[in-house]
Amino acid sequence: MAGPSSAPRGERPGTPGAAWETQLVLGGEELLPDGVEPPRANRRARRAAKRAARRTAALPAPATEENRRA
Repeated sequence: MAGPSSAPRGERPGTPGAAWETQLVLGGEELLPDGVEPPRANRRARRAAKRAARRTAALPAPATEENRRA
């Protein structure tokens, strides 16, 4: 852990209205008109989906009674 600074800085007040004037907007469902293609997911989401698909495809089948008898 670092020791105290030789030139300590005082506490700085926040930006006025940052906490109470900001409106939280959640990215929920969007309704699309009929016949419109849904927007393509961004690269990060596409890569995460592919990674999840690879992981679930690599998992062995769960043990069941039928699997144990064979």
